[in-house]
Amino acid sequence: IAKIIKTIDNKYLCIGYQKNDSLLMKVDSLGEVLWEKINDRGKDDMVVDGILTDDGGFILIENSGKSAQFFLASSEMWIIKYDSKGEKISEKSFPGRHGSIVRGKDGNYVIAYDKSGTAKQDIWVKSIDKDLNGKWDVNITSTDFGLESFKIGSLTNGDYIVAGPIMLRPWVSYIDSTGTKKWDFHNKTMEPASGTDFISKDNNCFIISSVVAITDQKITNKVKVIKFQP
Repeated sequence: IAKIIKTIDNKYLCIGYQKNDSLLMKVDSLGEVLWEKINDRGKDDMVVDGILTDDGGFILIENSGKSAQFFLASSEMWIIKYDSKGEKISEKSFPGRHGSIVRGKDGNYVIAYDKSGTAKQDIWVKSIDKDLNGKWDVNITSTDFGLESFKIGSLTNGDYIVAGPIMLRPWVSYIDSTGTKKWDFHNKTMEPASGTDFISKDNNCFIISSVVAITDQKITNKVKVIKFQP
C-alpha cells in the first residue's frame, strides 16, 4: 500500500500494488474490504498517488513500466478518474514515472512527475482540468541519480511547491499558478539529511529531515525544519 485516502463517506481508499498489478481497495473503519480493483497493463504496475474529487470519486496516478534500477527505468504515467464505486470513468497516459498530485485553488489538478527514462531524473509539473485535459506543463529541474523522492503541495495563494532531497540536501522549487517557475533552492553545503518530507500550510512550506552527525565518536540525531515562504 503506497497511500491511504479518507473518502467523503468516512471510509478509506487504499492504493498501491499487488503482484506487479495496480491495486485500489476501499475499506470501512473496521478494515473490512468493501470492494477491490486490480489493474493489469502487462508491465510492472503500481498506483503511486491519488486525490478525491468533489463528487465522491477520485483521481489516481499510476506507473506502468519496469521496476529495474530502483524504479528509475522507463515508465508510462496513467491519470485515471473513477466514480465513488471505483468504476473507471476516463484515463489518459504520457511518458513518466513516480508522481504526486494536488488540487489547486482554481479547481484544476497539478502533478509533479519524472519524465526521464534513465537513472537520471527530469522533473516536470503538469496541470490538468477535471476532465483530465492538459492546461500547462513545465520542466522545473534535471539531476543525475540522487533525488530520493519528491512531492507537490498547493498554497492558498494558488501557487505550488515541489520539494525533496537531492544528494541528501533539501531542494525546493516554487511554481506560480500559471506554470512559471519563480525560484529554486538547493544548498549543497548544508549538512546531509535523510528521511526528508514536507508539508504546505497556507502560503508556507516546511521541510522536515533527519540529520545524523558523528563527533568525538558520538552519534547525534536531530530533526531539522526549514521554513520557506513565497
